Amino acid sequence: MVACLSHIPEDVLLQIFSFLVDEDPPKMVHHRYERRRSLGWIRVTHVCRSWRELALANSSLWVRIEPDITMDWLSEMLSRSNPRAVKADLSLDTTDPNVTVDVLGNHSRRLSQLDIHIDRVTNFDDWADFVAHPSPLLESLVLRFAEGSDDLDVDPEYILTTVSHPRLRRLTMHVNFQPPCDAQVLQNLVHLEIVGANDYDKRPFVDLLIPILEDTPQLQTLILECFVPPDADIWKNNTFDEFLRHRRVPLLHLRRLVLHSESSGVPLLLRQVDIPTSAGISLCLGRPFHPSWLFIPRLLPWGTDALNHRPDGHFEQFDLDLGYEMRFNMTNKSDCPTSRLDITCVAKEFDMNCLNDFLKAFYMQGYFKHISSLTVTPQSPPVMDFRGVDKLLALPGMAKLQKLHLSMSALILDLTACRNTLYLLGQLVPASQDDHGPLRLPALRHLVLHRWGPPGFGSLGLAFQAMRKFEDFMVAFFKVRQARGYPLFQFTAISSDDVEELTARVEQFLGHPSLGDHSSSES
Repeated sequence: MVACLSHIPEDVLLQIFSFLVDEDPPKMVHHRYERRRSLGWIRVTHVCRSWRELALANSSLWVRIEPDITMDWLSEMLSRSNPRAVKADLSLDTTDPNVTVDVLGNHSRRLSQLDIHIDRVTNFDDWADFVAHPSPLLESLVLRFAEGSDDLDVDPEYILTTVSHPRLRRLTMHVNFQPPCDAQVLQNLVHLEIVGANDYDKRPFVDLLIPILEDTPQLQTLILECFVPPDADIWKNNTFDEFLRHRRVPLLHLRRLVLHSESSGVPLLLRQVDIPTSAGISLCLGRPFHPSWLFIPRLLPWGTDALNHRPDGHFEQFDLDLGYEMRFNMTNKSDCPTSRLDITCVAKEFDMNCLNDFLKAFYMQGYFKHISSLTVTPQSPPVMDFRGVDKLLALPGMAKLQKLHLSMSALILDLTACRNTLYLLGQLVPASQDDHGPLRLPALRHLVLHRWGPPGFGSLGLAFQAMRKFEDFMVAFFKVRQARGYPLFQFTAISSDDVEELTARVEQFLGHPSLGDHSSSES
């Protein structure tokens, strides 16, 4: 067996080793009442001598320095990786101080990436001096300050400069939001990430971030999380047109934008930046729902004022997920694949009327013409009252919906646990035999039922009875749709339990194009 393994091509082995270096690095692990060092990926090289010799001969496999490394192991790593640049992940709270001094002081010129956890600034007053050491190869710097740490007490221009850090292009700041560098360093950045403190009162205001963005014209990736709007609600004092006339910072090279804030934080920042339509944008809107969210479609680069309407909408696919978090995913498949919009709403007890208004605002601005798929999670915490779903189903973009996902736990003790799903399915069939009005979601073709949980959950006593009632309701749903001439054509059951019986019951009511059945989208 070993003889066969020794004949694996070297380039294949190196690809495997390179993957394992990041996935399973050597580290200290807890074993009963003591800590032991785990070899991590290095264990794989012990399969045979040729594998070990190949690993030792390849310097690229030894460039990562982990926080719990010892001085002896550090010396060995620096020797094996020589003359390559190294990547260091250090913590001033847990890393051996001698290791920190050696890496940041004696070997700073070999650093290409540095991720440093400044957990207790008072115990390592010289952290700024070490970070300021000349690092001509440093391209990426991550500074993670502890919650409640004091602001930088040194001149920020003293720490990072284009003279000592000429190749720095990626900067990440946690808790402390003021970049420790001069404007020249900011102008060279292509990646900037600023994450505010968990303490709401210590998060940066939107207006404090704008001067930083004015000095970063080359940004390709911008991630801003945990920032807050000003105390005064300026939305009440201005019309939208007046609000929109705010001076904007051009970010012409931006490819990816991530914003996470509560209340009106995201709209307030969006009104002050210009973003290309080719960018991918991800927005996370924290609780509670704020009226300013309805202006987001006009503040984004695909709004009516910035882009002519396309007959089929700017985005080709729109997936709506009403799960434990509300998610809106809009993507393109053809002419501009990088252009996408992802929105997550974590608002608790999200009112269905607000959701309908939010979706309608995007529809009216030409973002989409139809919704591609809808995911519903029973008893979704954001949407406690699902009775307003009839307004959602009446949205213009819903008429051509073809795919419906139902995601639910296999452990359901009674039908009230899946009332959202039951109510939704009830809206998709006639209220009575005498009801000959238009059918909701006439183009629906595919239903996916995803029941998650450990195997056997659904067979436990009351859970089995409740799930059987739910399955009966679902089979009746397929039967009624077929009887009305709008059958579904596909049913997919994803479950940890046996679903063959349910699938067989449903399949007898599926449509068959070969027999002349058709959906409204094909008629």
